[in-house]
Amino acid sequence: MKKLINFLRNPYVQVFLIATFVYFVFFYRLLDPKTFFTSSDVTVYHAPSREYLYKQIVEEKRFPFWTERQYSGFPIYADLENSYLNIPNLVTILLFGPELSYKLIHFLHYLAGSFCLFLILRRRGIGVLPFSIANTSYFFSIFFINRQIHFGIILPMYILPCLLYMVDLFIEKRQVRQIVYATLVLALMFYWGHLQTCVIASFAFFSYFLVHAWGVLKAKTFLLYWVIAVFLTLLFTLPQLVPTVKLSLDSVRSLGGVSAYQGSFVPPLLFNIIFPNLLGENPATYRGTLITGAYSYVETHMYLGIVSS
Repeated sequence: MKKLINFLRNPYVQVFLIATFVYFVFFYRLLDPKTFFTSSDVTVYHAPSREYLYKQIVEEKRFPFWTERQYSGFPIYADLENSYLNIPNLVTILLFGPELSYKLIHFLHYLAGSFCLFLILRRRGIGVLPFSIANTSYFFSIFFINRQIHFGIILPMYILPCLLYMVDLFIEKRQVRQIVYATLVLALMFYWGHLQTCVIASFAFFSYFLVHAWGVLKAKTFLLYWVIAVFLTLLFTLPQLVPTVKLSLDSVRSLGGVSAYQGSFVPPLLFNIIFPNLLGENPATYRGTLITGAYSYVETHMYLGIVSS
């Protein structure tokens, strides 16, 4: 009994139990083998693409670099959102199937982010109870709950605390391997296929580094960090980046649209974080501003979950 009590007093055990308990308060239905994420993007995009990857490799014994089922033939692996070159995604799909693999990845990404959030807070003297509040506020905010159908948004934002924790470790230890780990996390975010999320994560990465390294690191170390980080990120993402860029150059763009950024959260609109309703939208509604019959612009208010001691 005493061993059990001592075991439960371990803060890492407490973090695991709290994080797991809160997760299944919100996602207990995923324990049912017949239950999966559903609606819109999942049913028409993510689930079919995962099923196709599984069947092509397991049944057809080939990797789907090319498919005859789209247009007159299409390099399906080059479509970034399919995440076909994402190694954790590929391996887990082959081991556990299209649906169970995502359930496992979803939970493990959350758990990794949750532990790193705790490690960030612990370095600032914040304990398990405040962590539980911060963890719930961040991972189960309206933004995350409302975006579960977008796999490429949710998974990178789940592991954002891991990226920031690598910054803390580098500032403390000044080792190159911390840069490698950070760029591997950033590359994993990229391979989940949502570029706007990568832009937001990179902005958070740089801002966090700037705030915490200012006055601590020498200018030479600061610049060297980013030279290495940019180089390694490009190196790790190159296998997907090259075919995706080639595909984008050949992709058809419709005429008469508003802009090339249609439907995207473009970098200049990051000012909305500081100044909501930048385009004058009525904050009482979320209906958006109609641009054309097929496209509307909506500013979504969201709390970024910035935690400070």
